Amino acid sequence: MPLAERPARGDLTGEMREKLTEEVKEILELLKSTWRNLGIIETIHYTCYAWVLF
Repeated sequence: MPLAERPARGDLTGEMREKLTEEVKEILELLKSTWRNLGIIETIHYTCYAWVLF
C-alpha cells in the first residue's frame, strides 16, 4: 500500500513546475529570436523540423 500512495516518478511539485515552465518560456523566446535573426521563416522551420523527425 505505501508504494501505491507514492507520487509518480515524473510528478513535480507546483513550485518546481512553475520554475521549469518559466525557464522553458525563456528558452523558447531565445530560440524564436535566433530564428528571426537568421532569417529563417516559418516554412523553412517546419521543413527542418520534419527532416529531424524523419
